[in-house]
Amino acid sequence: MADQLVVSLNTIKKHLQNIYKKLGVSNRTSLLSFLMP
Repeated sequence: MADQLVVSLNTIKKHLQNIYKKLGVSNRTSLLSFLMP
């Protein structure tokens, strides 16, 4: 994914951390639970 967007893997990780923080979740599993009640 990072290669296709021409950004570093660390940038992707940071964006994911920011999304998790804003939604109040801590990982992908929690994110999916949040999105699919």
